Amino acid sequence: MGDGVFVSYARVDGADVARRLVRDLGAAGVEAWLDRRELYGGVAWRRQIVDAIGDAAYLVLVLTQAALESDVVAWEWQVARRLGVCVLPVRADPGLDVALAPRWMGDLHWYSLDEEWETFVAALRRPCEAGRVPFMAADLPSGYVPRRRELAAAKPLLVGEHGAPTAGAMALHGPGGYGKTTLALGLCHDDDVGAVFHDGVLWVSLGRQPDLLTELDRVHRALTGAPTGAVDVAGAAEVVRSRLRDRRCLLVVDDVWEPAHVKPFLHRDSRSVRVVTTRQFAVVEAVVEAVSDVGRLRIDTMTGPEAVDLVTHDLAADPRDLEPYRRLVDRLGAWPLLVNLARSALRTRVARGASAEAALSAVAEALDRRHLTAFDATDPDERNQAAAVSVAVSLELVAGDDVAAWAELAVFPEDTRIPLGTLARLWGSDRFEAEERALRLADASLLQLDLGQAAIEVHDVLLAVAQQRVGDLGPLHRRLLDAWGDPHDLPADDGYAWRWVVHHLVGAGRTDTMRELLLDPRWLERRLAAVTVEALLGDFTHVPDEEPHRTIRETLRTSERTLATDARQLPGQLRGRLLSARVPGLASVLDRAGRLPGPRLVPVRASLRVPANVPHDDVAMHDSPVVGLAIADGGRIAVSASAGGVLKVWDVATGALLRTIDADRVEADPPPPPWETRRPTWGGRRGPLLAGFPGVRHAATFAGGRLTVWDLDGGTRLRELTDVGSPHEYGDGAVPAGGLVVTPDGRYVVLARDSVVAWDQETGEVRTVAANRATTLALSGDRRVVTGSSHLNAAYGPEAVPANALLVFDLDTGLTIRSLAGHPCGVNAIAVSADGRLVASAPNPGLYLYQDPCPRLWNVDTGEHLRVFDGHLHTVTAVAISSDGRHVVTGGGNCFQRYGSEFTVRLWDAETGELRAAVNAHTGPVAALLATPDNRWAVSAGGLCVQALAGAEQGTSYGTHDGSIRLHDLATATLAATFQADDAVTVMVLAGPHTVVAGGLDGAVHLLRIDGAVDL
Repeated sequence: MGDGVFVSYARVDGADVARRLVRDLGAAGVEAWLDRRELYGGVAWRRQIVDAIGDAAYLVLVLTQAALESDVVAWEWQVARRLGVCVLPVRADPGLDVALAPRWMGDLHWYSLDEEWETFVAALRRPCEAGRVPFMAADLPSGYVPRRRELAAAKPLLVGEHGAPTAGAMALHGPGGYGKTTLALGLCHDDDVGAVFHDGVLWVSLGRQPDLLTELDRVHRALTGAPTGAVDVAGAAEVVRSRLRDRRCLLVVDDVWEPAHVKPFLHRDSRSVRVVTTRQFAVVEAVVEAVSDVGRLRIDTMTGPEAVDLVTHDLAADPRDLEPYRRLVDRLGAWPLLVNLARSALRTRVARGASAEAALSAVAEALDRRHLTAFDATDPDERNQAAAVSVAVSLELVAGDDVAAWAELAVFPEDTRIPLGTLARLWGSDRFEAEERALRLADASLLQLDLGQAAIEVHDVLLAVAQQRVGDLGPLHRRLLDAWGDPHDLPADDGYAWRWVVHHLVGAGRTDTMRELLLDPRWLERRLAAVTVEALLGDFTHVPDEEPHRTIRETLRTSERTLATDARQLPGQLRGRLLSARVPGLASVLDRAGRLPGPRLVPVRASLRVPANVPHDDVAMHDSPVVGLAIADGGRIAVSASAGGVLKVWDVATGALLRTIDADRVEADPPPPPWETRRPTWGGRRGPLLAGFPGVRHAATFAGGRLTVWDLDGGTRLRELTDVGSPHEYGDGAVPAGGLVVTPDGRYVVLARDSVVAWDQETGEVRTVAANRATTLALSGDRRVVTGSSHLNAAYGPEAVPANALLVFDLDTGLTIRSLAGHPCGVNAIAVSADGRLVASAPNPGLYLYQDPCPRLWNVDTGEHLRVFDGHLHTVTAVAISSDGRHVVTGGGNCFQRYGSEFTVRLWDAETGELRAAVNAHTGPVAALLATPDNRWAVSAGGLCVQALAGAEQGTSYGTHDGSIRLHDLATATLAATFQADDAVTVMVLAGPHTVVAGGLDGAVHLLRIDGAVDL
């Protein structure tokens, strides 16, 4: 949604008012534009109007008599409501008949510009707060003639006397082609029905072989703009049910063939109402069983008067003698589908100069020549034969090329909307020619054309006739595929191609091409963006069950929950699970998966669970949670530490495990008492503290009161101090934490625990820099450290919180340089800019919400408090600052539901303090944040929430495991890529400018390369 004003009006009596309004708004500094629809026509005009309305914040409706009677203006209102654009009516005619306005408009204020100009302009300057009102139903067919008897029977089943729904569902059942779908469309477009179901109209078409997960996703996208995120139909149905529980929507489930297909859309505890259309009585019974208060309506043939009304609808004058028309509709069985074909044939002949009587006679003669006198509407064979005859009569009036083009529609699947662009490719024409041909065929009632959506649909009865005419569909499938070009690189803007390419490949007999495509990670990713994981898994049934296809299929199944919401993770999931696999033909697939255009987080080593029955090398990982990570030797070596006290040394370039330093060599902290498992784990550390030496292959650890320097090549102790601080003792309200760093030149190892001590590696001198207890520590330049403390948290009450939460020390002198005062509570995390000049801090307000949760920015050189970043509601768990100091990134993590969860990543402008973006990136607390040295990316990691069960005994808990690692573009303040781990992330560091190392609660160590090339 944009920030301008779109002015909608009827040209007949509103153009002058609209032009003056645009001129006056411009003079008032409000950008406004007219729809200028007189300059456009057809699909192009409608698309431009939709785009223009979408670019506006407000649609101003110039209310005149013609505007209230105009279908085009009404369509513009509907578009605005569907896009969430605010509608402001302006009364241009004092004598306007208000009764013509739709009911929803009665709730709006109608502005009189002569009296309310200033108020009107002020309203346009305020932010629009309208929500989207989804409307998924198609436009009514051209020349729509309502079936008054059926509408009169159906509406009371939906709309009560007091404007409330009267039933939980309605089932429309009857044979195919009898008008069930058209009746449902008529209900969706009825003003009375729309007024009752003010939260929107939803529509799914199922057919014989529906993709239920995709249809549920479509409904959820219409409601929220996002997919359900579910991996199966049951999960998606539950998500949709929760969205509809408090909404009053009308949900049409059209063309249901099996009871099992409709059940995911039926729920008792919903304010929304379902309308189900079906040919099968068993489906009606399923609806009755699942939903209380079901209205049932059988849709049979049209009544004689209705059928005569339809067949004569387009004639210039009402015929004096209706009897011949009655005979015509009788021989067509009053079947709406066939009556509509006859109507189009009559209209075409009259348009070419024939009289109504001559046109009727010609149609009757054509039916006689094909021996259609009457048929048994209950006999499917006779119905199909009658349809074929009626189609043949209609095709007599269609140009030869159009006849062949219509028959070629047989190549498309049933119950599918086909874009005009796809038709153009099939027919070898341009878009305009395809639209013109579709208009001609729609005039003959051989298809339905929706200009707003630039697509057609063909009734399955007519599609069956077309298929009978063509016979072998293989050449048509091949022609369409050839028109698309390289199947590895289908047109990016053709959603139909990506959804149905497999249907056409199978129809064309191109199994070898299918085998190649299913080994192409780029194709798999783009295909998955158009279909569900379930559908993609179904693609593998069309190729032999062989390797490496079998392994890729099982990997997709293992990663199904992740891929259901983010198709772009497919290459990362393949590499993360299969880089250790021993499967012939797989290496080239994984190599291509690692070289796709970005931005991406590309696994360097296998670190995810390998699918069952896939032969593979052992995946190196810890047998307990990873609690520490460090980088050594100029970024070439990564070291991980586990809660059990084990160190593992990794080659950053290859991901290979170089060495394991056994548990008996590194003493671990004692386990926490049972009550500690009830607390959120963002501030806790188990096992050794860990730091790497930048220039050599050494690392330092602290555990059990011992500070040790290790030779990572040999796995031996180089130096060790004992009794340095005490092992952590747990006490009520204490948060176990600490910090360990090594200065860039390797001179000092600095430990923050019960006190801050610096160990000089050249002289062996140990100096106590500060006696205060510190729980977080960072370097600020070569010889300065910044410490923060969160151990005096809200459990002790706000009066016990230190006044100065940040302290800056000089390591050479051992002196405190300055105190950075400002936080009224403890500090969870700190981050320092590359030049050591700026420090950002993340506060820990504990559970006391009146304490300040705002991160802060300081100048270390001057001690100046530069910025307060106001936006987080609760505890801030992580912070990062870009190398140039221009961007600050913060992450939240309140796990206590009674205070409301907040797991956002917020991107701030460090120079102004303005919030650039708040991304709901995680489902658990943000465990870590990083900023890359090139100032381009920030990386966030989702951790673990542990909470006590309500009323449970002490120590009984449940957890939410996020485990996502997300890449954020600092320039655009957008989420760029995601890698989903199998378990929560506990710690994360950078190894070089574009390599992320992350440790997991499950003991996994992930090495991810940041690829920042242009996206697909």
